[in-house]
Amino acid sequence: MGEELPGVGFAAQTAVAGDPVRPGRYLAAFGGQWNAPVAPQGGVVTAAAVRAMRSELDDPAMDLRSVSVMFAARVEEGPAVVEASVLRRGRSMAQASASLRSEGSANGLVAQAVFGRERRGFSFTDPDAPKAPPVDACVDVRELMASQGVTFAVPVMDRVEMRVPKALQGRAGAGESVSWFRLAEGTPLLNGFTDPLAFLPICDMMAGAIGQRTETAARPYISPSCDLTVHLVGRATSEWLLARSRAVHAADGYVSISQDLWDPASGLVARSTQTAFLVFP
Repeated sequence: MGEELPGVGFAAQTAVAGDPVRPGRYLAAFGGQWNAPVAPQGGVVTAAAVRAMRSELDDPAMDLRSVSVMFAARVEEGPAVVEASVLRRGRSMAQASASLRSEGSANGLVAQAVFGRERRGFSFTDPDAPKAPPVDACVDVRELMASQGVTFAVPVMDRVEMRVPKALQGRAGAGESVSWFRLAEGTPLLNGFTDPLAFLPICDMMAGAIGQRTETAARPYISPSCDLTVHLVGRATSEWLLARSRAVHAADGYVSISQDLWDPASGLVARSTQTAFLVFP
């Protein structure tokens, strides 16, 4: 694979190209524009792995229903290799797996995904959407970080816009945050709805809830991801999506976090969970 890195956009950053010699092998490349903060964000590299699984499945009628990822080693900027396969292909559901690693590395991420057609059943949604001020009444998180003296760059924050209610700035108490998100470049579509792959970078941005539970400024830390599981449960059409993230447990240097992602027009679209580990620079 050549050394030229892809464009800035989400589709380009998560694109994969099939290896003409080795079936099931795909090539990818990551630039630094989606780093969080020093390596490509987990949701972005997960989206590339899902693209490879989609390609292997080759059945547009089967929607992505869930994806679970273990981050065994960091994926770096530059060329990457994806190995994808279909584990089982049924009439209404299929399961697939993929591994993605930087070129020359032994490990990276390991992903498993469920794809499925619409089936007959009942419908309900248990949690209610969070109450939040309109987007225009909220604060861009980059401005908030600057006001708190955060000086290091987080490139992904320029690609995924995040706005938070003014009332939550610097509040320590409940381990919960409510935020608006959108891709800065616009919403990628698939079959007339938001491509659910665009949810994945947002679902990997739930760690802000930790800071609502702790005095972040008094003890700076970063919280890299051990894993990420996302359930895709609805279709979105709105530009801005509303996320409620919760940090529900912390012990032994690890934190358990969850997120519900809502389209204000259509309802709940994704649920995600994650274990993060704490690093104190």
